[in-house]
Amino acid sequence: MGKKYKKRYEMHFANPDICEFDMQHEQWLFGDNSWTAPVLQTVDSFMCMPV
Repeated sequence: MGKKYKKRYEMHFANPDICEFDMQHEQWLFGDNSWTAPVLQTVDSFMCMPV
């Protein structure tokens, strides 16, 4: 995530949970399991958070 986009998220959302990955957006969609697993694990951890 570039500095510009991170600053925008921090400006518009109070205390955002930003999970940064060192990859391009196409890599986690079309890459192998080494790219998709970390992203899907992070999504899963947010889905299981108590409300």
